[in-house]
Amino acid sequence: YTHPLSSAASDVYKRQDHYRAINIAKNQVEQVRNLRRSDFEQILALQEAGTRVDETGTADPNGLFRRVTTITKDSRNDFLIEVNVRVDLLNRVTRQFGGEHEELQSYIAHLLN
Repeated sequence: YTHPLSSAASDVYKRQDHYRAINIAKNQVEQVRNLRRSDFEQILALQEAGTRVDETGTADPNGLFRRVTTITKDSRNDFLIEVNVRVDLLNRVTRQFGGEHEELQSYIAHLLN
């Protein structure tokens, strides 16, 4: 038997975590957008293979989120950058990542100085 309040509280946390994950992904895309006049190597420095972050997107080894950022040039247009950000949510019960996530993909013009 699961107490209804604990189930309701779990649903609230889950919704809040998804909302925060979307914002973490949007903020990461915005960081790339702000560097669009930089050398491509500087932009590539924002790539991440799985950085654990807090709800603000700041690196935190105990964060409830794991961010993966992939940045590539579009194969058809050298001035277009594809940014994919996936934010995995930590399961608050199992304390593991897996399953729940939000993902954002964007194309950004790589402008020349």
